[in-house]
Amino acid sequence: MIGMQATAVLQNIYVSQSQLQLQSAEEKGTKKRGGIMGDGMPKMMTGDDFFNVVTAHEKAAEEAKKEKARRALLRNKKATAMVRWTREDKQRVERNNKKCECFHQAVLAWQNAKKNGHSTHKNKPKLADFGEIEKPFPKYTQAELEALSTDDEDSEEEEEEEEISVDDGESD
Repeated sequence: MIGMQATAVLQNIYVSQSQLQLQSAEEKGTKKRGGIMGDGMPKMMTGDDFFNVVTAHEKAAEEAKKEKARRALLRNKKATAMVRWTREDKQRVERNNKKCECFHQAVLAWQNAKKNGHSTHKNKPKLADFGEIEKPFPKYTQAELEALSTDDEDSEEEEEEEEISVDDGESD
């Protein structure tokens, strides 16, 4: 009896795993392959419909290429921004550590003076007396990075326009 139950449980596990594999294979097969007329049926290649489909396909491919380049640029901007942020954050941590070190030295001096009875200060030094501890700068958001990338694209377009106008002005 127990053997039959174990067999039923194992079969149930096997069936569910094979069902998942079949489902993923079917989903993989239904993905768009990127063909212009991907149904496999013959088409008249001189018709207006075919021409419109081809131009739409070319336009979509060009847009995808531009989007890919934009994402790569954004990824590079984010990497450089993160390097800059990390460097600034390390500097902030060093400044905070120096403030804390000065504070701890002042506390030790105060404790030694208090033990010896030579304390001129009645109150223990406070960390706020040595400057405020800096909080970390916020990291760049996606919107800020996109704004940076659009600013750079605008400046590049202006530079290209200036080069063109200089070339047009020169004539032999």
